[in-house]
Amino acid sequence: MVAGRALRVPRVSLVDLPIAATTYMARYDRRSDDQIARDQCLRAFVAGLSGRVRLVVLDSRGPHRDRLDRIVLRDALRVADRVEVTYSHRGSRDEPLLALPDALG
Repeated sequence: MVAGRALRVPRVSLVDLPIAATTYMARYDRRSDDQIARDQCLRAFVAGLSGRVRLVVLDSRGPHRDRLDRIVLRDALRVADRVEVTYSHRGSRDEPLLALPDALG
């Protein structure tokens, strides 16, 4: 880049990306904790993972809830014999695709 000149970066639209989305739902009483329903959804998610998936990134919900997710994911991946899959929690500032569900919803 030449000093004083801006670099033009092409925009990429979300509709141009090859993204497939699946929604997992579980019933829960809004007056109680949603962790049981989330655990059910995480287990169903792992059971439905494509064999090509190697990395799962979840939106962070804070240290305590992220730890609960990790426990469920570790167990579900072991049961599904998918121990090669790694997972982490990140914020939407670190992983822009985490904003995709809100954009689609």
